[in-house]
Amino acid sequence: MRPRLPSCTPSRRGSCSPATSSLSSDASQTEQFFASTWDQYEGVQTLDKQIVVMAEAPASVWADVTWFHDGEPLERLCYQLIGEAGSYQIGVLTPLPLV
Repeated sequence: MRPRLPSCTPSRRGSCSPATSSLSSDASQTEQFFASTWDQYEGVQTLDKQIVVMAEAPASVWADVTWFHDGEPLERLCYQLIGEAGSYQIGVLTPLPLV
């Protein structure tokens, strides 16, 4: 299964807003995507998170994760985690609206 990664446009709050999806066929492409987003977190020293497991299957977990900085929600993402060799990797990352 190939991970799908969003093309993100940072909002004024620093979070990703959905644009289009792009397929990633190897780990280096996934690493490059996440490395390209680090600038939007400049000045952020600590984060808190709220994790809600939305669903579980034998090889997948879907989690709704809200990231907080200074008590304010910074971004909210749905992670589909795919099980592989006893560990999980991001299979799909979907930006969600802040609530």
